[in-house]
Amino acid sequence: MDTGNLVEIYLSSIWQYHAAGVERVFEALRKKHPGGQYTFDPDLSWFKVSCRATDVRHVQAIFQEVHDEMEHSLGGQRAKVPTNNMWLKLPTPGDLPNDPVEKAVVDQLCPVTFDRFNFRKVWSRVKNEMPDSISVHKVLDEEARQSIMALSGAHVAIDTTTARLVYIGGAKRDEVAKANKLLDNLFNKFIFVMPSPKHLLYAESEGPYHVDARFMAHVNDNMLTSTIFDPSQFPEAMLDRMFKTVFAKGVCLRICTFDHAKRTEVSLFGPRSPQIFTDQARKWPLWFKKAEYRPKILGVTAPKKGLVEKPVQKPPTVLPSGETVSYRKEPTLFGNDKANEHLKENEANKVPAPSEQFDLLGLDIPDPKAMKLLWDFMNSSKNGYDGPVEEEPLIDFVDKTKSPSSPSAADLVTPTPGQTDLLIQLDPSAPRDTSSSASLQKQLVPFGQAGLCTSIGRLMADLPYAKGRIRLQVELGRVYIMDASPEGLAFNLPGEAASGWPHTEIVTRLDTICVSPESIVFTKALTLFGNDMESIIGVNQNTVFGDQSADDTSHLPQIEPENKNETNDWSAPMKLDWNFHEKRIVYEFKCQRVYMNSNNVIKALSPFVIEIDGTEPGLFTYAIRSVEDTRPPIWIHCIRRHWDARVSVSYSKTDKLEEEYGDFARALLHTLVVPPSPITSPKFQFAYDLREVKTDSQSYSTAVLSARVRNVGRFQSADLQTFLDISWNWLMALTKRPGNEGSSVGTAYATPAVDDPRRGVFTTWYEASVVSAAAEAAFQENEKLPLGCVAAWGSGGSNAREEMYEAAFGPALKLVQKMDGVGVLIDNGQGDKQWAPPVKASQVALAVQKFW
Repeated sequence: MDTGNLVEIYLSSIWQYHAAGVERVFEALRKKHPGGQYTFDPDLSWFKVSCRATDVRHVQAIFQEVHDEMEHSLGGQRAKVPTNNMWLKLPTPGDLPNDPVEKAVVDQLCPVTFDRFNFRKVWSRVKNEMPDSISVHKVLDEEARQSIMALSGAHVAIDTTTARLVYIGGAKRDEVAKANKLLDNLFNKFIFVMPSPKHLLYAESEGPYHVDARFMAHVNDNMLTSTIFDPSQFPEAMLDRMFKTVFAKGVCLRICTFDHAKRTEVSLFGPRSPQIFTDQARKWPLWFKKAEYRPKILGVTAPKKGLVEKPVQKPPTVLPSGETVSYRKEPTLFGNDKANEHLKENEANKVPAPSEQFDLLGLDIPDPKAMKLLWDFMNSSKNGYDGPVEEEPLIDFVDKTKSPSSPSAADLVTPTPGQTDLLIQLDPSAPRDTSSSASLQKQLVPFGQAGLCTSIGRLMADLPYAKGRIRLQVELGRVYIMDASPEGLAFNLPGEAASGWPHTEIVTRLDTICVSPESIVFTKALTLFGNDMESIIGVNQNTVFGDQSADDTSHLPQIEPENKNETNDWSAPMKLDWNFHEKRIVYEFKCQRVYMNSNNVIKALSPFVIEIDGTEPGLFTYAIRSVEDTRPPIWIHCIRRHWDARVSVSYSKTDKLEEEYGDFARALLHTLVVPPSPITSPKFQFAYDLREVKTDSQSYSTAVLSARVRNVGRFQSADLQTFLDISWNWLMALTKRPGNEGSSVGTAYATPAVDDPRRGVFTTWYEASVVSAAAEAAFQENEKLPLGCVAAWGSGGSNAREEMYEAAFGPALKLVQKMDGVGVLIDNGQGDKQWAPPVKASQVALAVQKFW
């Protein structure tokens, strides 16, 4: 036998051995593996084996087999004490270490092969903290073991006997310590348990309060008639069913306020705010030029820089008070400056009464002719939306030489007073008394700041150790509770005493039961109109949108707080100013790979998304990510507002996705062609190949399921801590034209999908999300994080992480306070379907078994 490649192993069991038992073991080992050397130590009651390293598992299997034969008299119950077994006997007291300290000492002993290292350590967290069914291989595979040895310089080996311990040896103490730390990081990621979805209430006031759960149709039917969904998520008849379900079962939460005159709590039936803009409605946003150039891939048709001259802007006049006056004349709504100024003054100072609130069409139910008139206006050439593309590729809105022409009566959306609303208006958007001190403002704590930070921290507990793409964002939208029992809802009428739930109790019920996709729906689609999004961030046609780089902040105003000692109180009234930062054009392709084995069994893998950034001509790049919503969200119910928020954390294993789909993504990028076209009518084309790729035992094909164009405008807060991403989305229709090789290969042409306003199908819409600038920068480290390492943002103090979280959800909740009038002009055409539940007689909400 070659003695240079031998290893020593020790075999033992919980039993003592009779002489016949020792001979039985020797006989089995020598018969089935004659090449080994075997001895028995009667004092320690173990067998010492010398064999080749490749034969270790075979020897262990022989030992296990012979023990199974000797223990047959126990009837399969190996924990039973053998009383009359001719091979095994009960251990004598003291044979097994009962002292935990002595057991720990045994676990800290490395094999003799590790004696060549100056420093040795046994990593035993799997044995100490995990069930017996979990082996080290679940945490440490061969690739990870090799990576840890390369990073630390230490030798790492897995215990071949139990596969529950890891042995570490190194020439230096630091090498062993680093390897041990890398193993701890892998273990911390392995033991992470995904938390359940979480519900939080944003009340804009402190102290205990009560909350109504009420059908949304009974609170404000405009919240339903203005609802729009992403058509790609609910194709064909699914969208009709979703609208029917939302109208018939959609529930929202509303705070109960104290009426001092009635000396009782009353329910909030609102808010009922009018639209927040008064100019002509349009779809495209100001920060994207109406006829913006769309270059082809590689920039072959890109115009040279400097060919388009921008008009010289006359500097504004600075008044003694410090205010600036622009020389550009703003377009008026009625073609009369005085009338327009009078209208603006009334809008700024007047709190609308219920009878003065108006609908876009002036009707309680959608009128087909009025809807068609509005739709024709939105898509007509008179408003410049679908007009011919001008020869000049860029349109500058601050050109003083072009005076806006007065719109004709046919082009205007003239608000008309609606019918008198019988519901009492309790509009939180009404102007508040600003004379209160800063200390009173700081009392507006909607929910525990630490509670939300803790929930986000639990959701991201494993991500400091994860390599890939991480994104934390607070999405603005609306929450629909779909699985509430009517017995638990409020049906009291306006002015009647409320009987709401204590806010702590209703949150507990939501967290327990209302967590499945069937029980709760969230829509990110906010509006169809660019005016809505411009209004909440203060953008107007005088705003200049430059092409500043991401690192250039010289264009941002440096605003200092009036009181330098004042802390950043995110629950105070809205004070943030959003400044234009950059814009991007992203082409998104939702794709899926399907496998088929030799038995024609089809298996579809999870869809993935290829994002192609087409902002810079000749610099198109791609990125692959998993489908969003892979982690449970945190829903924030804004119980005084028209809109809600959702904290979303997404994680994509970019290396694995690149390995699987990188070739497909590069082929898609290289065949993508984007011809010149206005931003109001995007189009592109790409090659598709649906032929099956053969492997050893199966075949697969990859296809593009859907495509969209996202025009993203990024804005930055005045303190530079937060980004606001406003995305104007276009759903594209794909038309395939087969080539000469058959229907599996050809060219796909993408053009804007067709709207169907009567069915609530809108193929362009706006979404908004808030991102922490510090978090976005910190997460970039994870994209190149070595295996077993921890990112800097995860190893630092908790205060720094909480500041990152607050920089996202703080400004987001302030934006929600300004958005009550966003989207109220939308009519999805579903209001006349009579799906809303009838109003019942007043009753007290009960806690029944099916509640939530």
